[in-house]
Amino acid sequence: TTDKTVAYHSPIETYYKPYAGKIIRHIEVRQFGFEKSFSDTATRIRYFGTQILNNLHANSKTWVIRNNLFIHEDEPLSPAIVADNERYLRNLNFIRDARILVKTIDPNADSVDLLVVTKDLFSLTGEVSSLDLDNQQITVGDENLMGLGQSLEVTGFQDKFRKPKFGMDIRYEKYNVLNSFVNVSGGYADIGRNLYNY
Repeated sequence: TTDKTVAYHSPIETYYKPYAGKIIRHIEVRQFGFEKSFSDTATRIRYFGTQILNNLHANSKTWVIRNNLFIHEDEPLSPAIVADNERYLRNLNFIRDARILVKTIDPNADSVDLLVVTKDLFSLTGEVSSLDLDNQQITVGDENLMGLGQSLEVTGFQDKFRKPKFGMDIRYEKYNVLNSFVNVSGGYADIGRNLYNY
């Protein structure tokens, strides 16, 4: 028997293979809000409250998307790296979908332009864990605060049997600090100091 090694290429990577080795001349970034249809850019998803949610939501800044690219202009195109970058963008907490498209200048040209298209997730979150006369606990957060690639979550509660009666838990995380692909987080909480008066 003869062993045969078959190279596997994902469907995403296969799309870029015809452009392998061509120089990336320019990278354009275009963002869509959560209400836009990714398949048809002229279509907006409309439902009750869309305008209100739009006023509350901040789209990702262009530089935030660029900071999450590990493909660069004036470098040769690697199908594996571009495919990995597209998958990486999709996995960001504040991105619903992402595509990196090739804009062909000329079939015979030795360079290409890339179009990076992202669609935001609606980043605001909230949860009511308890809401009765004696105890209330509410959490609000934003996975992409001001579109700056950072998250903030605040939990506040009130318990009449606790001393002090009020407490909070604040958690902050900055994604991809200084374009290092390292996330840094911190927080403050006094919820754990459960001193009850009975």
